[in-house]
Amino acid sequence: MKWMFSLALLAVAFSSASAAAEQERAILFERIDGKLSQYQGSVSWRTGVSTRAGQRDDLEIRADIEVPERRMAVIWLLRRNLNRMLPASHTIEIVFTPDTHVLMVPDVRMGRRPSDPNHERLAGLAFKAAPGHFLIGLPAGNEYTAENTELLRGHEWIDIPISYDGRGAAILSFSKGTTGDRVFTEAFAAWSPERLPQADLPGAR
Repeated sequence: MKWMFSLALLAVAFSSASAAAEQERAILFERIDGKLSQYQGSVSWRTGVSTRAGQRDDLEIRADIEVPERRMAVIWLLRRNLNRMLPASHTIEIVFTPDTHVLMVPDVRMGRRPSDPNHERLAGLAFKAAPGHFLIGLPAGNEYTAENTELLRGHEWIDIPISYDGRGAAILSFSKGTTGDRVFTEAFAAWSPERLPQADLPGAR
């Protein structure tokens, strides 16, 4: 039955392809040498099929963020974790281009408006995989998974706090909007336990 599941993934990914042309809002808030600046950008949302070594193909959520005035491009990926050796329910991957000055991304925050002071942090552990390349593991366990899922699906804005290499800090805020909401709904529906192939269910052999 895995081939049917793969066909379902492709169908969902294809249905969201047209959504990538629709752009939502993004804003970069920077503090460099004590100076505050704000730059407008855009984000395009879509689902895709993730192919990773040692794991079967699965749906992923992808945001492509651009801030033209700062010549910044960012890829933000949310994937379900299928590696049983990794104690995480989902992973977030963030890739900056260019990567020269980004020192660290400590977490990801969810809010109801850009750079929301009342944001809520996703529970997770972040580390730097390579220059400009960061990974965040969202912990497994019913309590953590339920709370993170509620935040991811229930909030409109996503904030990425950024530490620059000796140059200050920033927050990259981007909106889900109508397109992102649709992408999240499609992906989480595909990730529900009822849609898993039998071999991937907990306790299956």
